[in-house]
Amino acid sequence: MEYPMPLCIFCRHCHEHNLAARVPSCNAFPDAVPDKIFFESGDHRKPWPGDNGIQFEPRKLTRREKSYLEDVYSIKIKSTKMSDKRPLSEKAWHKITVTDAFVVIVALMPHLLHLLYLCLAIYLLFRIILWLA
Repeated sequence: MEYPMPLCIFCRHCHEHNLAARVPSCNAFPDAVPDKIFFESGDHRKPWPGDNGIQFEPRKLTRREKSYLEDVYSIKIKSTKMSDKRPLSEKAWHKITVTDAFVVIVALMPHLLHLLYLCLAIYLLFRIILWLA
């Protein structure tokens, strides 16, 4: 099952430094973007409770990002000066991008840390058992 990238990634109000800290936030939701919007791809082009009157506004986008928004969210973006000079076939949008991978890693990080702690606990338990034997 494929999940689209959150619309927040393309918004000019997004606080990118908080994405790296695994707490997506923006001018509309300074503490944290609700999971329903960020992880379940809720549409924030319309007012949302608690959004301080701020909705999605696209940041400067590359040609590839504009195409993605048009394909996935049916959003038409006016042309900007910024462009991606690399040629891209229409089917290339179905391949994973760096942004896709980043969003997946950010979403899975807490689960990966729990798995790491569990493995460490099992290892230590095993070492204690061998030491006692």
